[in-house]
Amino acid sequence: MTLVSAFDPIDIEDIKVIKKIHRLTGKKVFLSLLKDGIASYKYRYEMLQQVKEDLPYIEIASKDEKLLIYDEKKNAYIKDGREFYKRKINKEEIRRGKNMHIPSKVFTFICTNKIYFADILSSYLTNSRYEHSCRVAITAFNIAKNYRFDKYLALQAGLFHDSGRNLKTDKQISILKKMNIDTSLFPQYSYHQFSSAYLARHNFGIEDKKVLNAIKYHCTGYKKMSLLEMCIYVSDKCEPGRKFPTEEVYNTAKIDLEKALIMTLKEQVEVYKKLNIDPCSNPYTKAMYQKYIPDYFKGGQDD
Repeated sequence: MTLVSAFDPIDIEDIKVIKKIHRLTGKKVFLSLLKDGIASYKYRYEMLQQVKEDLPYIEIASKDEKLLIYDEKKNAYIKDGREFYKRKINKEEIRRGKNMHIPSKVFTFICTNKIYFADILSSYLTNSRYEHSCRVAITAFNIAKNYRFDKYLALQAGLFHDSGRNLKTDKQISILKKMNIDTSLFPQYSYHQFSSAYLARHNFGIEDKKVLNAIKYHCTGYKKMSLLEMCIYVSDKCEPGRKFPTEEVYNTAKIDLEKALIMTLKEQVEVYKKLNIDPCSNPYTKAMYQKYIPDYFKGGQDD
């Protein structure tokens, strides 16, 4: 059977359909690309090749007469005029970045070539900050694979965690005021965690509170962090592009996220001590240290 689509881009639901066809027929599944698409035909073809590496029963292009066609308006795969598979998400959500359920190889391809959501995000950030964000996303994804929370949410939160990082300070302050956040309670370097959460919601359409909170607390941390929040906090510190050793924390995170968080916090405290900086200068970080490394903070637990 030939699955005909723009594959713009190819995503996890496409993969589900491909696997379903192979399971039902026991035969190879042929993929045929429509010429029109948001991304160029060349990029979409190369994305299919990325997926083909992991699904050996896929072939690109065929004259097979049994066609299964993806109808973007109906958001369904149609065979002989009937719905074969109704999608839960639409392609526009994928392209916008609102939904990140795409194979990791496709994600890397999109980020490398700056298409779809990556094109927009890269326009907000410096090259180094953009590349850091992509590395944090993949790091978070790889850590999340070892846990039960959604690895694609980790991918999404990691990618957008610094989206507001390069906004001018006055713009960030304006956003914080919209969010009813008292700027006097937080150091200026942490403003971007709030502005990034704001941009993720309003510019990329992300509505999942778990993702928004992981972005919102990735700099200061928080008292009771979820596994996803820990994942983004730790991934931000242990992504491979950092100039300090990260492998030990990364390997620990794949086994015990809270332990990796504690390792990260202890290292940070030592750095702050050397710089004569009070690491508990804001209520979020203070509460986090009280919760996870009380030996480093003798003030007792906040209520």
